[in-house]
Amino acid sequence: ELSLDRVQKLLADKVVPPETGDDARLATEAARAAVREAQGARDYAAAQVEWTVIRSPIDGVILEKLVDDNELVTPQSFGGSRGPSTALLAIADPNDLQVEIDLNESDVAKVSLDQRCRVSPEAYPDKKYGGRVAEIAPEASREKGTLQIKVQIENPDRFLTPEASARVDFLMP
Repeated sequence: ELSLDRVQKLLADKVVPPETGDDARLATEAARAAVREAQGARDYAAAQVEWTVIRSPIDGVILEKLVDDNELVTPQSFGGSRGPSTALLAIADPNDLQVEIDLNESDVAKVSLDQRCRVSPEAYPDKKYGGRVAEIAPEASREKGTLQIKVQIENPDRFLTPEASARVDFLMP
């Protein structure tokens, strides 16, 4: 651009031929285009780097790392047991905890959805939490003769941790 300014002054004073002005203007436009191209390449590289950052859709505690360092992961799951998976980590939300229970088939009639429960973690038996039956599995386990029940814990705190054992007492409606 400095060179173009100089050439334009020389053109105004009729010191250089008009072709020199055209050459300087074309060189300046080419340099500006090169700058825009470099900025585009920089923005593309920044986007590529940004795509290497993986963010969880939820806040929580990492329970398990499902891939190894430097392992190639894909953003698509092909399903089944053979294709690559999109799962990188097992994450639990400590504010949304459930207890999974295998209830004997003979006791299933005593439990209903939204039934109140009392939950006590095995590690802190003096702690008691309210809960409710959130889910009753639609299918029993023939091998164990049980049906899975999920109890949603109300107001969990730091004493409850994912994958820890707990005692559940079903309260009569």
